[in-house]
Amino acid sequence: MESHSDREEERMQSILMVFMALSVMLGACAPDNSNASQSPSTGTVATAPASAPATTASSASLPGKGKMAGEPIQVPYITWGGDYPTFWCAGGDQTREDTICAQYGVNVKLVNGDSTDQQLADYKAGKSPFLRGTFEQIAVHTAELCAQGPGACPQFVFQMTWSAGDHLVTREAIKDLKELKGKTVALQKGGPHLGFLYAILKDAGLNWSDVKIVFVDNLSGTSSPAEAIEKNPSVDGAFVITPDMLALTGAESTVKGAHVLVSTTERRRSIPDAYFVRADWAQAHPDELRNFAAAYLTSMEAVKGLQEAYDGSGSEEYKALVLYADQTFEALPTFEDADGLYRDATFVGHAGTVAFTDRANTEGITGFVASSNAIARELGLASQPFEVQVASIDWSHAVFAGLKTRSLQHQVSFNPEATRAQLEQMTASGTIGASKSLSYSASYEPNQTQFDPAKYGTQFDELLKLMGSYSTTPMAIRCHADTLLAVGAMLRSGMQAGEITRQGTPGNWSYFADGAPLDTRNAQKIGSMLHEPRFNKLPEGENPSEIATAAKTLTEERCRNARTSFLDYARAKGSKVPDDHIVAQGVGIAEPVVVLPRSESETAANRRVEFAIVRTQVEAVNPSFDY
Repeated sequence: MESHSDREEERMQSILMVFMALSVMLGACAPDNSNASQSPSTGTVATAPASAPATTASSASLPGKGKMAGEPIQVPYITWGGDYPTFWCAGGDQTREDTICAQYGVNVKLVNGDSTDQQLADYKAGKSPFLRGTFEQIAVHTAELCAQGPGACPQFVFQMTWSAGDHLVTREAIKDLKELKGKTVALQKGGPHLGFLYAILKDAGLNWSDVKIVFVDNLSGTSSPAEAIEKNPSVDGAFVITPDMLALTGAESTVKGAHVLVSTTERRRSIPDAYFVRADWAQAHPDELRNFAAAYLTSMEAVKGLQEAYDGSGSEEYKALVLYADQTFEALPTFEDADGLYRDATFVGHAGTVAFTDRANTEGITGFVASSNAIARELGLASQPFEVQVASIDWSHAVFAGLKTRSLQHQVSFNPEATRAQLEQMTASGTIGASKSLSYSASYEPNQTQFDPAKYGTQFDELLKLMGSYSTTPMAIRCHADTLLAVGAMLRSGMQAGEITRQGTPGNWSYFADGAPLDTRNAQKIGSMLHEPRFNKLPEGENPSEIATAAKTLTEERCRNARTSFLDYARAKGSKVPDDHIVAQGVGIAEPVVVLPRSESETAANRRVEFAIVRTQVEAVNPSFDY
């Protein structure tokens, strides 16, 4: 059978090379890999991408000429946008002359690694010194591999990306992560979502044993999580990549009410993609390993430059790369899917991978080693705690000097006013409940306006922890008031005006309006009636509309104070929480727990401050690179 690489070589020979991508993008001499030297210059750092234009066949192809001489090193790739720079670096599935990889002396043969079992088999058999996957996907096998000897221990090389394209899609009834308890979820066996599942269970205060896991063979297509939730009514949720998420939640979905419960779009610090390498190979080939890292990072910046050009006036090279990925990955039926997969990857660059290995970084390697240990125990892959070694790479070496992401500053900002406006719109329309991934509440006393950290420290600590992971979603502090005064005034005014009647006995009244029973449990219906003129005929200051407006104003003040108290608490603990990451919303009486409370405990349930992760459409102002 003719290989993909052979077809690519024939195609390149038949196409007139209008563009020599390396000379255009890099314009520099090859580094001397035996000495400290400057890396090639790269494309510019892109800003936030625009929508991709319509695409036809590309007149360009991947860079490079004939295959690089010598025996290549087998390196796996997976179906992910973070691997596009690897293809560009090599010029296809094997290093070709006049490519970035060739400039660094990196001769690789890229093979599909979507099967973790096959990767592990090749690794153990000595076919490849590298493993490729999400951190936990590979790290959970540490004890198993180290059992072969110290040289077989996998060492972390560098982080490539954070994911913004992995999702937990659930059936209609599940509205909060805490509701996963007792439910059944599907994910690929040994796939990229093990750590994501563990992380969101931890967010919700749940354990691995609180859910039933259905393991399937593939990430997408046949025997995949998407197929499991489509065909098996007992499956309540599925961990999927973006193309499958869009199919499951779109207008033509076969799963009624399927929706995204949580996504790495907002829980960005969930899935770090990485390379691992055998300890003995890393020790024997330090220069090659360093140059492999430099070649990838150089290519990553170059591809970002191509994408920026594509989003502007167009780039045939970027188009050719995406078409190559579209042909390579079976899970990507269209160019648009392939383009979207690349944009779902948030690259961390040189600065990001250095930050990830900082043991003091709460969103870095230390936390992921801990979760890898926990998952390995749950899966029976380890009985004793293990540590994950980090490969010895001098990240200050001059070979990295030309990288633009070497001086990358961590910067994510939000538009709090736009976010608050959307929260108000979702509250008014009653859709906010379906947009929450997770929320928890604490009560407050009548007329309380201050929030002492001595009382709310537990909630503040939980919020701090979540903010580190949900780094691209504002945290909402939402304050709710009791409904008794407003609803009572509406009923009284309505009865005086003859618009409402009641039957029954005190404590057990039934109400009627417009010739039909009035459901006093329907918050949206009662909320709209509060402001109707026919129910607002009491003396000034006593009408339900005025009471509801005053309650909203009071909750706005409460929430501003709660926000200030939390930020002061966070700073006192040394946390660098950006002010615009916290959005305060005074909800008033719009979302009561009990619409018409009949006891003090029910009124107390309505008086609450809620800390929520709400999936808004107002995205963070986020650079192309982030960590």
